[in-house]
Amino acid sequence: MIGFKTLRQLHEWPNVSPLLREIIEEAHEEVWPDNTILLITDIYRTLSENASYGAKTTIHVTPEGASHRAADARTTLISDATKEKVIDFVEKHWIYDPERPLLMAVFGAPHGSGPHLHFQVHLNTRRRS
Repeated sequence: MIGFKTLRQLHEWPNVSPLLREIIEEAHEEVWPDNTILLITDIYRTLSENASYGAKTTIHVTPEGASHRAADARTTLISDATKEKVIDFVEKHWIYDPERPLLMAVFGAPHGSGPHLHFQVHLNTRRRS
């Protein structure tokens, strides 16, 4: 089950990029443990919220009318091994930007306000062949 930290994320979910939603839902169905909620904790941020998190990019800051291109999911409910399985699964099936192959569609390196997976898409994000 996919859940949301607050009503804010629930209301933002319909505006998430369809590609981002596909990646998250696919990872949830294929790798996320049964009976464990994939909890979306962050989608959209204002510039001031983004600054308060110490973010290095503005991918969570979406221009009006654009699809949200990033979402964070809490990882305190899953093991580190499962977190790595999610990352491996997504990276095996998706490429964030073929022009920048070192950037990932999901990562879990420590950053931000707590342990989480950061899912992201770019205009060039594609399924790997």
